[in-house]
Amino acid sequence: MKENDYRFVGACGLYCGECDIYLAFKNNDQKLKEEIARDHNLNSSYVHCDGCWGDFSQIWGIEWQEGGKTCKIRKCAEGHHIYVCIECPDFPCQMLDEFHKKGYQKARKNLFRMKEIGVEEWLKEKQK
Repeated sequence: MKENDYRFVGACGLYCGECDIYLAFKNNDQKLKEEIARDHNLNSSYVHCDGCWGDFSQIWGIEWQEGGKTCKIRKCAEGHHIYVCIECPDFPCQMLDEFHKKGYQKARKNLFRMKEIGVEEWLKEKQK
């Protein structure tokens, strides 16, 4: 699989193609940006995302998220030279489990589906 095929699949299992934040930014949907900003008590200028493997300066929440300018899971994946956590021999790990428990159960389901059928087939399912 090409590196670009992974660009919109977060290491954690998030899929950018289903993310309102990514879609609002990509489509320059000001109404959706304002709605998201209201939900998070932010200015709509903070609603931007270049995708999970995009430019860190354009990833959602970079200016305000706890912990600053990194995604711990992405950094871990980069350190293991992988794109998706299912490729890691330590999958699933405590860091990933803690992230999923914060309301990201769909990302967890995505990873286990990818593990079952492979990332390429999973992407085909998502793009139908």
